[in-house]
Amino acid sequence: MTIRILSGLALTALLATAAQAECNYPKSPANLPDGNTATQDQMVEGMKQVKEYNGAVTAYLSCLEQEMNARVEAAGPDAPAEQIEQIKAIHNKRHNAAVDELEQTWPGGTPLWFYVLKEAEHRGGGDRLGPVGGRIVAEVLIGLLRADPASYLSLEPGWQPDLPTAGPGFGLADLLTLGIHRDPA
Repeated sequence: MTIRILSGLALTALLATAAQAECNYPKSPANLPDGNTATQDQMVEGMKQVKEYNGAVTAYLSCLEQEMNARVEAAGPDAPAEQIEQIKAIHNKRHNAAVDELEQTWPGGTPLWFYVLKEAEHRGGGDRLGPVGGRIVAEVLIGLLRADPASYLSLEPGWQPDLPTAGPGFGLADLLTLGIHRDPA
């Protein structure tokens, strides 16, 4: 039994060495711009670097997952539970180290604008805000209207539009249509 465990651990170590050569740890971007002082071009370049790094880390994590599955499969169905747990523990340490370094890309935490842009990229193909980004923008606009003592929301809080609508309720599209067809007089 001891020989079997030792040979299993030796095989795991051999596979780990071979697999580590295949899973290349990505280099994090250096000198990311400060959003308070950077130009638009610097911010776009910084976002490009972060996207590339994020993609490289995602590929690395996928490689680690494949590596772990290959190690478990190579250990065989009769492998001791301790050996499988050791393989998974090594995988988890490497996975967590990569995620920790990815999080350090933004020392003060990932900026909100990056989350909003990523959500827009994944949910709307980059053409429109996602649900969280849209909600943030809507709440800011509503907050501005409520804070403005001269806005309709402040002067007439119970006001409801009674204009023609294209659907069951008055929406933003109806408001824009009204603005387009309005007489400039």
